[in-house]
Amino acid sequence: MSAASTRVPAQAQERGPRSSLPQPPSDSRQEADATQAAPTDPLSALGPKNSRKTNSRSAGLRPTLLNGNRDWTIAIECRADALVILTTGQAIPATALGQQDSGQNVLVKSVQQLIARRQATVPPGEPPYRPTIRFRVHADALRTYYLAYPALEALGVPMSRESVRPEDESMNGNR
Repeated sequence: MSAASTRVPAQAQERGPRSSLPQPPSDSRQEADATQAAPTDPLSALGPKNSRKTNSRSAGLRPTLLNGNRDWTIAIECRADALVILTTGQAIPATALGQQDSGQNVLVKSVQQLIARRQATVPPGEPPYRPTIRFRVHADALRTYYLAYPALEALGVPMSRESVRPEDESMNGNR
């Protein structure tokens, strides 16, 4: 039992105060400043000794887009007699699509204005919207699609196509 009792004090000595460790030489002026400027908060002793309090108030975080998604799909429905820009509801007759000059094309002008208005809503410093054009082509409207696609290529916007099946038309009540 004496061996166990002698171990406990030895362990206590090892864990005891660190006064037996060599201390680096300190400047008495720094110690005097530290004791005079010692705050009343007992937890402040845990932090660095020479730290000065800084203004904890930050400039604030800037609000950002929460989802970060700037993709924007412009849906255009191709029908046998007209195109319909679904975002605005504007119908453009198929006869107006035959114009060769893209500057005079009603469809190109309408989509350009739509994109410009949307990009004008972007706050400074935020990324712009990424428009994409999605054609919904009915079975009897391939000619309309083939007239609209080359006209809108001049915009440089990615485009894709979705074929609308006749079953889908009857279920949705389209046309």
